[in-house]
Amino acid sequence: MHQKVSIIVPCYNQEAYLNEALQSVMEQTYETWECIIVNDGSTDGSEKVAKAWCEKDSRFRYFTISNSGVSHARNFGISQSTGDYILPLDGDDKISPNFVAETVNALQHEEVTLAYGSMETFGASKEKWADQPYNYRVLLHENMICCTALYRKKDFDKTIGYNENMKKGLEDWDFWLTLLNKKSNVVKLKQIKFFYRRKELSRSAEISPEQNIKLRRQIINNHKELYDEYLPDVITLYNEKYNFDRAPFKYLLKYFVKKILGRS
Repeated sequence: MHQKVSIIVPCYNQEAYLNEALQSVMEQTYETWECIIVNDGSTDGSEKVAKAWCEKDSRFRYFTISNSGVSHARNFGISQSTGDYILPLDGDDKISPNFVAETVNALQHEEVTLAYGSMETFGASKEKWADQPYNYRVLLHENMICCTALYRKKDFDKTIGYNENMKKGLEDWDFWLTLLNKKSNVVKLKQIKFFYRRKELSRSAEISPEQNIKLRRQIINNHKELYDEYLPDVITLYNEKYNFDRAPFKYLLKYFVKKILGRS
């Protein structure tokens, strides 16, 4: 018997794109799935689109909640799920037809915690994301895992879920730091499996440099023990990439100095 995959699709005012996302779910070669669509207080026709898919196939399930942000919508969707695996998919993105089959196959190895594929953007611009191999040390410095990756429900249940205070972005990176540790085995498939929509105006595009700095500070504060352990490594990586001239580096340096002084 195939293990069930719960595909969690939060959507907020994505009527124009939701059909494409759900069509990519419908086209999966792996058939043991459920798709939980969570309408996060949309004011457009997203509900009509979602309900139409529920009528087409009983594997689609629909819920509506008051607008609370993508982290809460994902957590709510996962709380309603019945699958062995969780796959987040935003309502404006797409996955390749064999995404679920190949990531499930990767997680048949019990030592593997997470599996994902290479990414390509589409929409306003089309380009292959500059993927880099998974490295836990580098993950502390920058996120290389796309938001759509497969993991076990039982592993999610050991965490606090997606941080609902991360309302302005980077919530997926924050969650990977919660889910994974230095011993975690992560599989990155070489083929392009995930398609991330670029829009003229999107939540990620709206993040200013100043907001990005605040979000990075928030991540550090959310994972203080982790950054205490690896802070020298993270500072070295920031220096190698930014040559001391970026505000996140300066914040890390101040944090590091405070930790040293606190121990003296």
